[in-house]
Amino acid sequence: MSQTPGSAPDKDQPPYVKSEDFLLREYGVLRDEILKQTEIEFQLTAFTLIVASTFLTLGIQQKDVVAIPLLLLYPVISVFLAIQWISRIRIEYAIAHYVMETFERFLPPRTPPLGWERWSRAVLVPTGWGLFKKREARNEGSKRSIFRLTLYGARGLFFTTGSLAVFLAIYRTNAAEAMVRDLWNGVVPSFLSQPEGLAVAVFCIVDILVILWTTFWVLRVPRIQQKESKASLPDSSSTAGTEGQP
Repeated sequence: MSQTPGSAPDKDQPPYVKSEDFLLREYGVLRDEILKQTEIEFQLTAFTLIVASTFLTLGIQQKDVVAIPLLLLYPVISVFLAIQWISRIRIEYAIAHYVMETFERFLPPRTPPLGWERWSRAVLVPTGWGLFKKREARNEGSKRSIFRLTLYGARGLFFTTGSLAVFLAIYRTNAAEAMVRDLWNGVVPSFLSQPEGLAVAVFCIVDILVILWTTFWVLRVPRIQQKESKASLPDSSSTAGTEGQP
C-alpha cells in the first residue's frame, strides 16, 4: 500500500532514513576506516622490524643450540605478519574503489576529475623510476600502480630480514666454509651426513621457499578485490546518462 503525502505513516512500512544523510555518514566512516587501516599498516611495519631485530640479535648473541632454531623460526613467523599487513592493504583498496564507484561517480564531470579516488587515478600514475607522472586521461590501473609502490617496500622488508635470518643460521653452524668448499668441488657436503646438519639444511630449504612464497604470492597487488568490487557494482557506462540527475 503506497503512502500519500500528508497521510499517516503505514505501520507495515519500515522507517526509511534519508539517502543523503546515510551517504554522508557512510562516506565519513569509510574515510576514517581508510585512515585507520593505514595506521595499522605502519604499526605492523614497525612491529615487524622489532620482531626481526629481536630474532636476529638473539641469533647472534645466544649459543648455537638456541640461536639456530630461533633464526630458522623467524621466516615462518614473518608469514603471518605479512598476511596481516597485506589484508590491511586489500581492505583499504576495496574501500577506495567503493568510494569512487558509489560517491564520486555522480560528481560533475571535469578535467582533472573531482574526488580524490578518481583524481588519483587520472593524475598520480607512478611509472618507471619517477615518483609521479601527470596524465590527463583517467586510468583505471593507476591505483594498482600506487599500491604496487607500497608493496615493493613490504617485499624488500620481509625478503631482506628473512634471508638474513637464514644466512645467519647457516653461518652459526660453524660448517659454512666447509660446506661451500664441498659444493664448489662438486661433492656432497660432509655437514649433511650428520643428523643435526641434515635437519638444518631441510629447515633452510623450507625457509627459503616460505620467503619466496611470502614475497611473490602473499605480498601481491590486490587484483581479486578489484574484480569482486567491480562485479558487485553497476557498470559506469550504464549510469553515464544519469550523472548529475537527482
